[in-house]
Amino acid sequence: MNLHKQIYQEIEKEISELSFNIFFTEDQLSVYSNRISKLFMDISNEIESVSLVLYKKLSGPRDKISYRNCIRYIEAHSSVDSIPLLLNANCGNFSPRERILYPFDGWERSESPSRSCGWYLAYQYLKHDKEKDKILSMRKYGTLHYLLTSLSALYLLNCCYSSDDSSKCSSMGSCFFTPVLKNPDGEYYVWKDVERAMTCVYLADELQTILRQSPNN
Repeated sequence: MNLHKQIYQEIEKEISELSFNIFFTEDQLSVYSNRISKLFMDISNEIESVSLVLYKKLSGPRDKISYRNCIRYIEAHSSVDSIPLLLNANCGNFSPRERILYPFDGWERSESPSRSCGWYLAYQYLKHDKEKDKILSMRKYGTLHYLLTSLSALYLLNCCYSSDDSSKCSSMGSCFFTPVLKNPDGEYYVWKDVERAMTCVYLADELQTILRQSPNN
């Protein structure tokens, strides 16, 4: 039994319920609340847990285990840093550029992930109340933007952990995200359930262009 997958699904269910109170659109990404902040913290804590079990599954060295080292090792021995996620169109109204997510972009290249990994920085600031003002910290870091980007990171780690080969990412059911893959000709596609059959669907031209222009490509 994969408890982390069950936890992810419960968190995603809560966020789906939240979308009935807040319409998920690009101009709402700065919306903040107590509930969003709590969900963001819960997700970030679960990211730490999943990163540790995935690190062990990938046979990471047992000395000097830390959250940052776990993620760095996972990046070096899996595909989490190179696989983009597509924010599904039915979960909100976002521009094509906002729909392409690289949850761990920059972590490996930076001495400190907090310098380049936005959701991680926000998590640390919210957790330690960097602003010395709970409401101000929530306004800056307990937002819909960080909720969705941290959820994408948790989803991606779960995809790797659930895969038979943890160095690769296998799709895991989600109403929010779909892993984007690339064929030998450089075209990007996703697998979708169409009439109960998994079907290869190529992305629209605009999304193809955004992905080709990404430094992660």
